[in-house]
Amino acid sequence: MTVTTIKKLRDEVENYSADCVDTSNVPLRSLNFGEKDAMVFNCETPGVAMAGIYNDWAFSQICERLNVPARWVGNPDNCPEALKIKILNELSATYRDNKNFFVRMKGSVIRAVLSDQYSQFDNGEFLNLVGEAVSTMGIEPKIHRASVGDEMRAYMVFPQITFAPDPQAKSHRNGDNGGLHPALYISNSERGGGAARTVGAVFRGICSNGLIYGWTAQETFEVRHRFHSKAMMGVLVAEGVSMALKMSEEATKKFLASQDVKVTPVKLGSIVNAWAEKYGITVEAKDNWMSAIQTEAIVNGRFDDVRLFDVINAATYVSQTRREGETELIERMAGDMLHGQGNLH
Repeated sequence: MTVTTIKKLRDEVENYSADCVDTSNVPLRSLNFGEKDAMVFNCETPGVAMAGIYNDWAFSQICERLNVPARWVGNPDNCPEALKIKILNELSATYRDNKNFFVRMKGSVIRAVLSDQYSQFDNGEFLNLVGEAVSTMGIEPKIHRASVGDEMRAYMVFPQITFAPDPQAKSHRNGDNGGLHPALYISNSERGGGAARTVGAVFRGICSNGLIYGWTAQETFEVRHRFHSKAMMGVLVAEGVSMALKMSEEATKKFLASQDVKVTPVKLGSIVNAWAEKYGITVEAKDNWMSAIQTEAIVNGRFDDVRLFDVINAATYVSQTRREGETELIERMAGDMLHGQGNLH
């Protein structure tokens, strides 16, 4: 498990952004598509054109702007490349209303084609404001499981404060067995993949797994990349950090209490199926989750007495074996199960 600091995370973000370039007010009529995913478009400077290779994410956005199904036109079995190029060029040149776009590139790769209503609130700016907010606490957080790219995700953990002992500390011989600490989960997208967020979390150092608490709750800090004033961001982020820390404490209390919430064997399968379907969890992950629940119950000395604690822990363990996007999804699911533990369905 890699543990780092805000400063080092900020350095990673700056390094990633070093070759990123943005172009505003790109007219739809200026888009010109070529072979091997090439796209040429007008720059803001009159008479100057830019060119790049669009990735899969940007291609999906292009197709959305042109109102053409990406899965069909992007599948060579359905639509050979020459036909794809012809369709894209004709739609952009003639058949769609002319609009302006915001194009984001990293090096020669077109990483996003966004609406001109998109407001920049990039990873570096967001992280700086979060850092300023947590600095008022007078303690330095530890950064766990950070991911930096077009999407940024990380857990911020404050080991100096302990909410409660970790219920499973005695069963682990390595890692942090000092207890359950305040934690935040921060995330942001620079390509239109979601809002900037600070969310309450429970992060367990003994096994490097976490759950994200209250992702959809109204009190969670969330700023969508549209029509926000940057002058207000510092205040909003500070409020968001404060709310997230309160939710972290609430989540920890519910996490401990979940040890007493029994899950009857007859309901276990339907609970797993219902939550997996609700969140779009893959069949493989769902099956692994079901198996891990039984393992958790045995480890905790409750072979035939499964508790919600076991169900949630099993989900967070399985999440670490999945690709990044599904990891976040499963950890959000675990947090939502905890949030609404009175109604598991």
